[in-house]
Amino acid sequence: MKQRAVPDRSQLTRPVK
Repeated sequence: MKQRAVPDRSQLTRPVK
C-alpha cells in the first residue's frame, strides 16, 4: 500500500496518514 497524504476511495472513512 502506498501512503498518500490524501485519503483514497477505499480509505475515505479511515484516511491513513
